Amino acid sequence: MTPLDSVILFIGSFFSVGLLGIQSKNVNQSRYLAAVVTSLFISLSQAIFIRYMATGGLISFCIAAFGGCAGIAASIWFYDNVLKAKLDVKKSNAELLIEAARKNNIRVHKGAWGGFSVFKATND
Repeated sequence: MTPLDSVILFIGSFFSVGLLGIQSKNVNQSRYLAAVVTSLFISLSQAIFIRYMATGGLISFCIAAFGGCAGIAASIWFYDNVLKAKLDVKKSNAELLIEAARKNNIRVHKGAWGGFSVFKATND
């Protein structure tokens, strides 16, 4: 595998996994047109990924894995900081619950894995 092949494999994996992350948000928000357009780019990135990964070994796997890790992290950041601000994105049930709890003087801690803990504040 040439250095250029490695770069192409990284980019294919980055966009394949990253676009799947964005696609998940599109589907959850029922954004039909965005989902259709994203699907086209997912297909393209997966074709690139398969083309270059099929002939690779352990080093290719490591390059692809790193590209996928970077891609999903980038897609979360991109959605939260760019797309969410531009789109009228509905809040999730968890976000609505957290807001309601905080308005009623209930402390809420959102966990790293998406769960949350609730602590009732007392004046005793």
